[in-house]
Amino acid sequence: MNTFRKSHTQRSVSPDVYDNESLSDLRGYREFQTGAFHDLFYRSVQLAEPLEGKTTLDIGCGRGEAVFLCAQRGCCAYGIDYSETAIAMANEFIRKNLDDEVRDRIVVQRMDAKRLSFNDGTFDAVFMVDVVEHLYPDELRLVLGEIARVLKPDGTLIIHTSPNKYLMAAARTIAHLFGVTMKSDATHVNEQSVTSLKSVLRGAYAIQRIWIEKDRNFWSQCTVERSAAVRFVARLVDFIVDNPFSEYLIKRSFLKFYVGNNIWAIARKEQNTVRPSCA
Repeated sequence: MNTFRKSHTQRSVSPDVYDNESLSDLRGYREFQTGAFHDLFYRSVQLAEPLEGKTTLDIGCGRGEAVFLCAQRGCCAYGIDYSETAIAMANEFIRKNLDDEVRDRIVVQRMDAKRLSFNDGTFDAVFMVDVVEHLYPDELRLVLGEIARVLKPDGTLIIHTSPNKYLMAAARTIAHLFGVTMKSDATHVNEQSVTSLKSVLRGAYAIQRIWIEKDRNFWSQCTVERSAAVRFVARLVDFIVDNPFSEYLIKRSFLKFYVGNNIWAIARKEQNTVRPSCA
């Protein structure tokens, strides 16, 4: 039985949304400008190591940080994105910052993740870093099916998705009461919890580990460009949840599933996964 059935919807976030302005606003851009990368990308790649001599794919590669890190570790590293702007930004970084040896191990191209043009069993590891929340549920099922197809039998899927849908549901409710529109409203169409992500993966993937973590200063970082009043409230909320007593309580109780904002998963494909219909 095919776990990932053909989608009957054409819903999709437009790639035009991911222009220079939005890509410059995403986590890690300040580090990217200096030739360094956000800790998120280092950690994603570390979870799949050892990588030397392997072949990797970054789905929704954006600016390309995970691709570059894999190539630096001796991988043949592929990155795909459906945003022309993202691919252009990644290729420019490659041209300006990487030496020939690393550059020759990188392929970055525009591609629809629902219809991957790679052979079955090509990749040792596939990354989805902050992509899941941008895919409608039907799209996500197709993408996960395609990933299972192109992964090698012992291949690994690394997922990071943020924020936790329980956390954001409360935040959006409060924000809308005050007439504040959150930037993620237009692009976050499928935010997850640990439970929902586990349900999505179950059947075609053997989940090795799935967990949730909490960032410090989360709301302050999200409201840098907001009004002084909004920034004040954000800092107050961060103080409440980030002080030593609160952090101790959150990390050791069920509260982390509601206050945590980083969800991680490491999975391997099940051997009987059937190739999805993506026509």
